[in-house]
Amino acid sequence: MRLKLRLWLLAVLLTLNLAAQENARIDLERNLAIVEKPVVNPKEWTTAAYNVGRFYQNNPQQSERYFLKALAVAQQYKLLELEASIYTQLYTTFRNDQKGLKYLQKAISSAEKQGDQAQRMNLRLMLAGLYFRQQQPQKAIALYEELLPEFRKTATRIELALALFNYGNTVYAFGDYEKALELGEVVSNIALKIPDTKLEQQGLLLQGKALQKIGQFEASLRVRNEVLRKAEGSFDTEMQTIALLEIAGLLEDLNDNARALPYLKSAADLSKNIGPPDRQFYLQLRLARLYLQLGDYNSVAPIIDNLQALQQTRNVKGKTSVQLIKGRYLFETGVFGRGIDLLQRGLLEKGPPNYHVATDRLIVAEYFSEKGFYKKAEEHFSLLKSELRFLPAAFRDTYDLAWLKHQRRKNEQPLLAKDTAKVKTPITAKKENTPPRSTEKERVLQLEDSLHSASQAEQTALLDSENKYKTAELEKNEFRFYLFALSLLLLLVVSSFGLFWYRNRKQQAELLADKERQIRVLELEEAEKRKKLELIDALLEGQETERKRIAESLHDDVGSMLSALRLQLERFEAEEQLASKKAHLSLRNAKDMLDHVATDVRNLSHLLMPTRLGKFGLKKAVELYVEQLNQVGKIHFDLLITGFEKSLPETLELSTYRILLELCNNILKHAEARNVIIQLVEHDNQLVVMVEDNGKGLEPMDNSADGIGLRTIESRIHLMNGKMTVETSVGQGTLITIELPLLS
Repeated sequence: MRLKLRLWLLAVLLTLNLAAQENARIDLERNLAIVEKPVVNPKEWTTAAYNVGRFYQNNPQQSERYFLKALAVAQQYKLLELEASIYTQLYTTFRNDQKGLKYLQKAISSAEKQGDQAQRMNLRLMLAGLYFRQQQPQKAIALYEELLPEFRKTATRIELALALFNYGNTVYAFGDYEKALELGEVVSNIALKIPDTKLEQQGLLLQGKALQKIGQFEASLRVRNEVLRKAEGSFDTEMQTIALLEIAGLLEDLNDNARALPYLKSAADLSKNIGPPDRQFYLQLRLARLYLQLGDYNSVAPIIDNLQALQQTRNVKGKTSVQLIKGRYLFETGVFGRGIDLLQRGLLEKGPPNYHVATDRLIVAEYFSEKGFYKKAEEHFSLLKSELRFLPAAFRDTYDLAWLKHQRRKNEQPLLAKDTAKVKTPITAKKENTPPRSTEKERVLQLEDSLHSASQAEQTALLDSENKYKTAELEKNEFRFYLFALSLLLLLVVSSFGLFWYRNRKQQAELLADKERQIRVLELEEAEKRKKLELIDALLEGQETERKRIAESLHDDVGSMLSALRLQLERFEAEEQLASKKAHLSLRNAKDMLDHVATDVRNLSHLLMPTRLGKFGLKKAVELYVEQLNQVGKIHFDLLITGFEKSLPETLELSTYRILLELCNNILKHAEARNVIIQLVEHDNQLVVMVEDNGKGLEPMDNSADGIGLRTIESRIHLMNGKMTVETSVGQGTLITIELPLLS
């Protein structure tokens, strides 16, 4: 029955996990669809990129890429509340790296700019935790002491309790156990008033650790048993495991390994089915070490097999720890050479000094010392001494105590050099020094002597009835527990499927609304673009019409009048009506001035409506224009023309000619160039115009007349379905490339 219930519960949990994975996949697809499009709604786009970054948090590089995209948009559109959240997630991704410190400091700065005091305090609390992990006690404690008055004024009780709990763990780690005990009591009292059972238990555990360090072992054991009782009452498996581990650790420190064993076994059993692989590995490792200390080598071998299986099937890291356990096991069972080899190899592969490395080395050093290998032990003690400056103060105290025990053990050894042949192996000595245990018969006799008021049969019957009653109560409680768990899981399944259906419908509605909104935005943008192009088209058409009218007026009216006036002056000169030489000279000057005016009017007329373009076509008109520019002599122009075997549409030739004139005019006025290269290429139904100068270049976001002229040219090009690119930098000249389709 129990096996069926467990299988059913496992199936339900698997179903819930699959439903959660499907929800996560749908969310990821929706967010990726938003991120892959241009930014329309900055807040929505930033939130989507942020969520994608959180999804890929197991891949730091990919997660950082999306977070930085979200951050760029948040900073561009001044989304300060999202900016601080993104920096916080970046810190979480790189919390064990120097990069994490940089991101956390930026998150605090962003929260300050936003004016969010609560977020700023929480981020600074995280900074204190980071200092703690980086072994910087002064910075961590100073920051906690600076923050706590602010928390007492503005934070909620649960936030204050959490801050005090973190502060307590920090001072405990760096050796101030009295302060840690005081803070643990404060945390428990605050949590009791909230109420918050989990936080209360954490405060009690902090008290238990501090009491153990102070030396009040009975009080520490009592507090931890209280935590265990509360965790069992609330079915909190994780807290039960922690309490069991701490009780076992305390009893191990008191060398009461036999009492520690059931607590450690219970913790391992709790984590066997529902705990993460890393925790299972750690508990099995501790259990193996405890069995080794108790001398129960038969129980160690299967645990080593379990540890190796966890490494192979669940990818749990800890090869060197298994080597250490296996080495001690082999050494204890008489395979000394192989055992020492594994122990040494395990320590060599540990890497740079840290707390866990030092702990393993200290275990090996103490082990060698206990077994009488003093030289080997002192090698490890020497290595530990060179690493002490990298380790917490609490570990240094442990090291000092272990070193004193080693010295005492070494000085009290009674063997001399001549007695070396008589020395037995450590295992034999251990077995011989073990006091004989009382036999089963002696224990029965002691029990019979203690039962003065009843016979053995009566006592046995009473014990049997009590056992049956306890068994029935246990089965009844277990049935209630399974019934409660079954009901809870059934409720969770129904709720999960209902939530999944609701979220799916809501997401479909949101996607449909989002598509409709995007279609409307695109339609509006297209209409606005079409309207602008029509306006530019009308403007240019009107401009061309007006130019044509003015050119015709200049040519027909003003030109005719100037020609008539010149003929009149020539007639006066021919008839010799002006007798004096001075009058004759004045008449000649008037004719010259009239010729200049006629030339200017003709040039203006051709500029407004170039006759050479209509007469010779685009290619010849451009050649004549460049020849005219070179005659001025200010800037040298080179012209390269490819194609143009046939004439082009009149509108295209006129627009291209005017664009080229505008570009050359800009160069003459603003570029300060010495050389200009103009290229006209007709190829694959496309007309390409390239104008390059070696002048001073353009400034970014140029609002000068030059920049306005370029925008006018660009508008004309867009009207013709073409495109223009400008490559420029200050002092490096400018290259403008224009591509116009011939079929438009």
